Amino acid sequence: MIKRNLVQKRNLVLLLTAVTLTGCAGSSPEPVSVASFNPPIDCNSTTILAALPQDLPNPVYIPTEWQPAAGTDLEAILSNNGIACTYGVQQAEAGAFVAWTKDTAGLFQSRVAGWERDGFVEAAITSLQP
Repeated sequence: MIKRNLVQKRNLVLLLTAVTLTGCAGSSPEPVSVASFNPPIDCNSTTILAALPQDLPNPVYIPTEWQPAAGTDLEAILSNNGIACTYGVQQAEAGAFVAWTKDTAGLFQSRVAGWERDGFVEAAITSLQP
């Protein structure tokens, strides 16, 4: 009885090995396409102005000479070859600050703990979900 079970197990292992090897023979993995996004070259080459609300009259790109404090998100972005831009109506102090950088070496994830410590919480914006 024990000898018969061992033979059956051996045959099962041989069968599974043969099926596995057959399944792998002649097939090659399909290439995977990975999306890659790059920061814009400059603040004028974006579509941010068009995305601002219609009730913000005549928004413009507002050139700013950044002097980020050490340890801030802005410093992390600019130190990572990113750019930061301000758009809006400067006299009304209304508009948007937008920054771009590549997420190299886990830059985004490295900032999360600090944001949470500062009281920020994750929020899903359903209209932006794929």
